[in-house]
Amino acid sequence: MKAWLEGPPLFRHETFVSLRDADAAGVLFFARHQALAHDAYEIFLTRNGMNPGKIIAESRYALPIVHVEADYRAPLHCGDGVVIEMRVAEVRTRSFTLEFSLSNSEGALASRVRTTHASVSLATRKAVPLPEELVRALRPNDANPVCDS
Repeated sequence: MKAWLEGPPLFRHETFVSLRDADAAGVLFFARHQALAHDAYEIFLTRNGMNPGKIIAESRYALPIVHVEADYRAPLHCGDGVVIEMRVAEVRTRSFTLEFSLSNSEGALASRVRTTHASVSLATRKAVPLPEELVRALRPNDANPVCDS
């Protein structure tokens, strides 16, 4: 597993652990860590003018997750506040990797989630270049070209 990124996040989202997120012991169910990270990603897209529903309905591409991994450090309980920070690990021609840290309201790290997304043509189901608007959102302060994939 690659080392996790540190430094300022590209995006930050605050939420809480709801009853539906918790297991019978009142602890955030492991798969819900990924779901909360994905929720933050969708909010990031929407705030950058790329509503996920519109992308699916009106675009010729999709951005499916092709790889996910997670490390769990400490439990989050029902009712706990959760701070989700999103960092961009890599932007390639046809894919990108995001890293999310989930912490409690006091700042204690609970988990880290890494997702890799591919840009895929809906017509052919083949990889296609990332949309320019997405690259701009993922790399707002970077004029360097993306890596080849």
